[in-house]
Amino acid sequence: MPEAGSHPYPSETISPWLANLLPEEEQLQILTRSLGLDRADTLAVLAEIGGDTAGALSFGFPPDRNAWGWTPLTDLYAVANPQEALERHFEDLGPRPFLVGEEGVRQSLAGGQKKSALAVLSPDGTPVLRLPQPGDVLAVLRDGVNRRGAPTPIGTISY
Repeated sequence: MPEAGSHPYPSETISPWLANLLPEEEQLQILTRSLGLDRADTLAVLAEIGGDTAGALSFGFPPDRNAWGWTPLTDLYAVANPQEALERHFEDLGPRPFLVGEEGVRQSLAGGQKKSALAVLSPDGTPVLRLPQPGDVLAVLRDGVNRRGAPTPIGTISY
């Protein structure tokens, strides 16, 4: 979408564009029901889950990047086995698309498929840009903002 300059886009132009940043069908229905929102209220939904959307756009309260953290799946699901944690994560995506309701997790990926955005962590706990390999630590991003717009306390991750 090209820049509008000093003139805002009219609702009939921007609304469909914004709606395309949201999940579709069953994923959107489960997500909005979990949040207590009307699925037609695109801006309200993006304010809740739009901390990380396609196209590197963020909606809602701007997070402090220094407060970002990554929670390994093994910690999130309180299991020692990384494979079991990953399986539990994929099972969790059915009733909780994009981990809706999880404090500090605000992500949206367009489309009707069940999907998730995970980070591969290096041994020092920082994300690396590559495909996961056996033995990697997979983690969920927490952007430091809770559902009420206040900073979320995020503990340090040590390995």
